Amino acid sequence: QWYQVIKDGTDGSVVITTPDENHTIEPGTPLTVAVQLLYPSQHEAGDGTLRNLHATEITRP
Repeated sequence: QWYQVIKDGTDGSVVITTPDENHTIEPGTPLTVAVQLLYPSQHEAGDGTLRNLHATEITRP
């Protein structure tokens, strides 16, 4: 797999990066990522609606 998970979401953020600096993705290319959310209890899951989702692209020259 071309990516590595460096933050697993336990603090509210999921961060992935590529360990291969030669791997590139063309700008504008859709990137599908599946995320499974696990909650300790149904109460903490709320209504199941995800809010404040965003993606950030970081590039290195």
